[in-house]
Formats: sequence, structure tokens, C-alpha cells
Amino acid sequence: MKDLNKYILEKKKVFELNTSQREALETTVGIALGNLGEDDEIKQFKKFMDSLSDEEKTDLESLYNMLSDADNYKKINQKNIMHEDIILIDKLYHYCNDNDMLGEQWDLIDAFEKICL
Repeated sequence: MKDLNKYILEKKKVFELNTSQREALETTVGIALGNLGEDDEIKQFKKFMDSLSDEEKTDLESLYNMLSDADNYKKINQKNIMHEDIILIDKLYHYCNDNDMLGEQWDLIDAFEKICL
């Protein structure tokens, strides 16, 4: 029997983020990378960033660039988010959820649900 996370990630899932969900995910990834936000917000993601390999950090930076480039990536959906990106988004979701960082950020929660759950 497959591990539940592996099953979810392997399952071909169709999704598309709306503008608000895209912006919420872009902001969260940007804060985690230290590209956006205040120092206290960025510090909340220090353990998350320390847990990533150099390759994962590079992939996260590429994901952020894609999310912030609305001219070249008009839609964010299963066609332009790679498997590695989904794994990173899933890690980010679990980190935010485990550390009570989601609060009432409904657009971010919806984005995570569309991609990860």
C-alpha cells in the first residue's frame, strides 16, 4: 500500500489558482525566501528554509519567479507547476499548518488545498 502523501502527489490532479490564491501563495513563498515581508515575518520561516536542500531552495526561488511573472504565466495550474514544486508547496503547507501560520488567510488555504489536498 502506498504512502498517502505519495499517492496524493502521484494522482493527476487538475487545478487552477485564481488571482487571489496565486497572490497569496506568491506572497508566502516570497516571505519564506526573504524577498518580501518584514524581518519578523521572514524569521518565522527560518526553520523551514534551513530544512531545505540547496536544490530545493533553488526550486523554491524558481516557483516564486513563476508565481510573480503574470505576463509569461497567465494561469497557474497543473500544467506549469512541476512535481518538485508540488512537493515544496506541500512542505510549506505542512510547515505553515504545524506552526499555526495560516490563521484566516483563506486564499492561501484555498491555494494549498487545490494543490496539496
